[in-house]
Amino acid sequence: MLAAGRLLAHAAGGYISRELEHLREKIFAAAGPLGISCECAEQAFSAVWSGYSPAQEETFRRAAWALLRRRPMRFDYHTPQTDTTTHREVEPHHLRHYNASWVLLAWCRHRQGWRNFYLARMHSVTTLDEPFDPKPESAWRPLLQNAFGLFHGDETTPVTLRFTPFRARWIREQQWHPFQAFRELPGGALELTLPAADFREIKMRILQFGADCEVVTPEALRDELRAEIAGMAAIYKGT
Repeated sequence: MLAAGRLLAHAAGGYISRELEHLREKIFAAAGPLGISCECAEQAFSAVWSGYSPAQEETFRRAAWALLRRRPMRFDYHTPQTDTTTHREVEPHHLRHYNASWVLLAWCRHRQGWRNFYLARMHSVTTLDEPFDPKPESAWRPLLQNAFGLFHGDETTPVTLRFTPFRARWIREQQWHPFQAFRELPGGALELTLPAADFREIKMRILQFGADCEVVTPEALRDELRAEIAGMAAIYKGT
């Protein structure tokens, strides 16, 4: 409970951690005879995130209320990729705590399709009074599980990554995706295969390993990495 409170403390403007405070007090009151105090636990445990997008407290409140009460939402949404803001009306179905950022999976009435919305990018959020009929869980649950990362689509592509023997020591103990598969190679190298519906997020993950990771397949992803690496080389080319 303490770790969860620390983990979520700033992800929704502190709203969640304050709501958990009363429950935490009861837990530690019951643990008193065991000699476990809140101060002791505070010193023993912590949780840290970096590089995440915290949601405004009021945005989180409205999104959570709309989700639990099955109410549509209206908001202005900023997209960093195109630096544009669009007006959306959506039917919220699932709120996901993804890498310390809150992401809403909703049916967009304007686009007539499923979309992910970062709460941190929402502005002027309102909820509508008329409830909607939620779509079956079978319609949206696979979007959370079938592909690597946050991006989803109707089709996925198997991506195979080859790690050097040095980097493979860490990769073997990591879970990237529920459907991942490992293949041991001679000399200690390792191949990791997982499904991806979009290359944007997996490409950023690959680049963090530098020369310790090579894309085996698909060729389209190899081409994107070649172009990215060429651009990086041009930036760091000495004069």
